[in-house]
Amino acid sequence: LIHLSHRSLGEGFTKSVLWTKMEADLLFADNHLKVNIFHLMKVPLEEFIKRVFAQKGFLDGTIGCLEGLIQAFNKFLVYAQLWEKQQKLS
Repeated sequence: LIHLSHRSLGEGFTKSVLWTKMEADLLFADNHLKVNIFHLMKVPLEEFIKRVFAQKGFLDGTIGCLEGLIQAFNKFLVYAQLWEKQQKLS
């Protein structure tokens, strides 16, 4: 496994734009259920809880909590982009 890490938040967010779009495209191609406001709130919150509490990211301190927030934001971006794609069909 080769892990190509980012060296700054800026690099991380640049990667996020690319990867979240790819994930949204895959969900769209798979005819994912129509996204609504509930999804836009629920999915990122679940991701944060999973990363910070279930996977014990809080034990890593600030960096663990930041990572949880960033991954939750990434999930928000995925579902916001999926919602946007679904609106274009309407």
